Amino acid sequence: MQKEQSWRELLANLPNAEKKRIVKALGIRNNTLTRWIRGHILLPHPYRLQQLIHILPLTIRARFVALLHQDPLYKHHARKLSLVPTHLEIPSTFYARILETNISVTDNLRFSAISQLALLQALDLFDPNRLGFFFTILRCTPPTDGRTVRSLYQQCAMGTPPWSTIMNQTRNFFGCESLAGQAVEQLRPIAIHDFAGYSVHPHEPQDIYAASMAACPIIRDGCVAGALLAASAQPYYFLPGHLNLLRQYSYLLVIGIDEHELYDVRHLALGTMPPIALQQEITTQLQEKLTNQVKRNPLEEHFKTWPDAEREMLHYLEEQLLTYTTSNNKQQNS
Repeated sequence: MQKEQSWRELLANLPNAEKKRIVKALGIRNNTLTRWIRGHILLPHPYRLQQLIHILPLTIRARFVALLHQDPLYKHHARKLSLVPTHLEIPSTFYARILETNISVTDNLRFSAISQLALLQALDLFDPNRLGFFFTILRCTPPTDGRTVRSLYQQCAMGTPPWSTIMNQTRNFFGCESLAGQAVEQLRPIAIHDFAGYSVHPHEPQDIYAASMAACPIIRDGCVAGALLAASAQPYYFLPGHLNLLRQYSYLLVIGIDEHELYDVRHLALGTMPPIALQQEITTQLQEKLTNQVKRNPLEEHFKTWPDAEREMLHYLEEQLLTYTTSNNKQQNS
């Protein structure tokens, strides 16, 4: 089914019962709605337009607003309309809670604690009606040479149904092919508004439930630590207000980042990673070998601490996945 090209088309395609509900809720005549749809009225009065936005079904509201932004006449009413809900603001009390966590939690647990608090609170703001939302926090994979960042890896993820509501710590990797990789390279939030226009989805850990997606880099003082990736089950979800809110959460996350985990953007050289499903097949085959890395006898001379073992594991997985992609590309080109 072809997507509507304007907000008028979207209204025209609504079921008759929904049109009657809108007419009754707005207190207007049937022919008034018809005139809006046919373009006999260039744009409804700002007050009526504001009312219309708030009574539209949640499943199409974001798309309606996105199409409204594309109407050249909209700019005349932009300042009079509040298209993004006023609740899209991080409460000041939550900032205080993050700062308290930052000084009260031990170094090795600080980022995990802040991440979990941020994701739980962000889900309430981004998806209060539980229509389906998913967050992923990505970190720069520690460079093997101490400088060059070649990939991002998934630190943790959490969502609302139909996604899992349990904190997920699967180690997926992302490169320049991903939306998150592009956001990090460009140092700005980026959004894909409707996956229906894409024959192949990006390699992010999203599935058939994701209709739109956005990514924001986690940066401080010109250095990058990773990215915050968000997916919605609703198309055209990420309006400017949502992208700004995503940026605010990235500011909170960077509080828990240590200095040595920030990398100069000039040293970014992201490679290309295989699709997530293929990555999981590869890493599953390597799981036994990787597990042995952290089961060494503490009396051995070269015993590895957990952080050292995890870093070595990330290096190994990154190298295997980058090598796979390079080999696969050579075979395709030969």
